[in-house]
Amino acid sequence: MKNLKKTLALVLALVLCVSLFAACGGKNNDAPQKPANTQTGGSTGENEEDAKVYRLSLSFHDSSQAHKTVFLQKWADEIKEATNGRVEITVYAGGTLASMTDALDAVKQRTCDIAMCYTNIFAGQFPLTDVVSLPMTGINNSEQATNVLWDLMDYSEALRDELKNFKVIGVFTNANNIICSTKPVHDQSEIKGLKVRVSAGTPADMAVAWGATPMTFAPSYIFQSVEKGVIDAYMIDYPGVDSYALYEVTPYYTEMPFFCAPFAILMNQDSWNEIPEDLQKIIDEHSGRAMSIAAAQDTDAKADEVRELAQTKYGSTIIYPDDAQLDTFRPAAEQYIKDWVAKNGTETFDAQDYVDKAMELAEKYAD
Repeated sequence: MKNLKKTLALVLALVLCVSLFAACGGKNNDAPQKPANTQTGGSTGENEEDAKVYRLSLSFHDSSQAHKTVFLQKWADEIKEATNGRVEITVYAGGTLASMTDALDAVKQRTCDIAMCYTNIFAGQFPLTDVVSLPMTGINNSEQATNVLWDLMDYSEALRDELKNFKVIGVFTNANNIICSTKPVHDQSEIKGLKVRVSAGTPADMAVAWGATPMTFAPSYIFQSVEKGVIDAYMIDYPGVDSYALYEVTPYYTEMPFFCAPFAILMNQDSWNEIPEDLQKIIDEHSGRAMSIAAAQDTDAKADEVRELAQTKYGSTIIYPDDAQLDTFRPAAEQYIKDWVAKNGTETFDAQDYVDKAMELAEKYAD
């Protein structure tokens, strides 16, 4: 009996000790612990989705110093600021994520989330977008061409369908392309026989039509190709002259209303869908037509700056063909447009009406 009383007293003492330990803040290590917050934005875990940072990659083939790249970086910075750091877009320049020719596949396959695509080089995929690259239609600057494209998107369901598999961030063009050469080019007879570096699409086709020998390679090889006599000329816009430091190798620049090459800033649709609606709204407010026009104005301003620099610093000669000289280029350009209409017209798409509308808009937005 005596031993039983001692046992009961011992059990009671142990129970009291455990109770006192718990009351004083003792911790049960087996209890579930609240995970530490690893999200950027200072969340305590109560609303982590609102603090999540969406990190996106943007691929572009020009160098980090090129004016288009600088514009893209400025846009990315604006998005980050407007979303309070919740959307971070890293611009990968110089083709580090995808080359110019691989950019479209990269955004489709989500190698990158966003890509700046030069639509001319993707044969058959953006024929209606490329209407502003038809030669000698009266389009002669980026802002004009960009306005034409955006009005056409309102006008043509077929054009909208061409871009429907992507989130369209922006669509704009480069500045008017010019003929840069080692010898003067005033009319079609003076480009005939020259070896001319061109990009795919309209420039390559027109080089053939005008009697030149087209050569297609990356613009980064233009400088050395001119120096070594591999080519006599190339077609590019003024900002491209600056981006690749071409002032020293080609003293002649022939300006005529040739064409403006379209660019589309395209985003992978899955990447877009993963972003919450409140952030999508902010991105939309800083994208679309307004952003595209701003990019076009930046491009035209850069073209004016480079033209002035070419003349004042490098002593370049700017050639402005007169009407008679321009007329020597027109027959081939007009035939090219007729062939484009025949190629792209279908039972459900009136290609002639589409081109007529583009030319009407070109006149509307002319300087």
